[in-house]
Amino acid sequence: MNPNDRRVPSDTRRLPYIEHSPDSSRFSPALRQALIATAPDYFSWPSRQQDQFRRDMPGDVHALLDQRLDEATACEDRCEMQRSNTVNRLKLPLFGIGQDCFFLNEPGSDWYDMATVADLSRAHFEADPDREENKRPFMGQFYPAWCRYLRKEDLVYSTLTSFHHHVLDNIAERHDALIAKLIPYRFVKGSKHGKQSSGGYLWDMKRDAGGLEGQLDALMECAWKIQNALYLQALDDSHARNSGQVFRLVKSDGVDPMSHWIFDGLRAMQHVRLTHFLTDVQNHRASRRTLSTLLQSYLAEAETRLHQEHSDIMQHWNPTLARFKRKRKIILSMQAAEELLDEE
Repeated sequence: MNPNDRRVPSDTRRLPYIEHSPDSSRFSPALRQALIATAPDYFSWPSRQQDQFRRDMPGDVHALLDQRLDEATACEDRCEMQRSNTVNRLKLPLFGIGQDCFFLNEPGSDWYDMATVADLSRAHFEADPDREENKRPFMGQFYPAWCRYLRKEDLVYSTLTSFHHHVLDNIAERHDALIAKLIPYRFVKGSKHGKQSSGGYLWDMKRDAGGLEGQLDALMECAWKIQNALYLQALDDSHARNSGQVFRLVKSDGVDPMSHWIFDGLRAMQHVRLTHFLTDVQNHRASRRTLSTLLQSYLAEAETRLHQEHSDIMQHWNPTLARFKRKRKIILSMQAAEELLDEE
């Protein structure tokens, strides 16, 4: 399994229930009105019922709540993304917990019963035992998770991740750029690209490397092995370092900035409570320079090893010994096909 592949469990584990009733004093007039229109008796319910309602809200009820909030704040001048952000900010005091209205974008609602980021890590570790790193003793194995919270009443979208995943992401990015230089290639349409199949459309794009497609495949497979090895090494190193440090990076997709909180091992995760998220990450925050210094040795080794593999492949390539590569059929939904195929 590639470290960037994640199996989402169909069943969530059941933890001891911890009540986190919403703080209605932080509800805006728009949210109060939308709640009354959606669930007229909400404000007469006991706190536990209010807590269960926001945890287990049916999809159709959630959609109706969003619609009411959108109608209450609608403005023709705002784009769809701005309207979505407004709705998400308004409803966060209902769905979030603690000082910052922290909300985790994870399947299920078990995270409400967790105390720290370390508990989230433990849940990831237990939910996916087939992952290679999860076959080791628990030491803070953590798959990146999306969250949102309020900072000075402003909505912030964020990613929670671990040092070893940060290493993996950066090596993968560096390898992608390096491979494109070592064996230049471009994507071309295959004969079946865009054709209908099984209620969707086939995705058939192939790499054209000017006759070096076999060598390219071999180099990419070597890159994945290097990335996995350094990913596991970074997990071990982070656990041995036991620094307790948390790093913050801000990246942008070209539209909105997103904060990335990077936890250097289990101790760092144990320090951060979900109900006091911003206070705790700030108390254990370290500099980006420290993070960059820690990362550099992995990037250097990843480049050196890939150059060595490239040299070996180009000198000793034998197509008769190349591993058979099983073909995979990729079928896109109609919506995905319309977006992707129109971009070509």
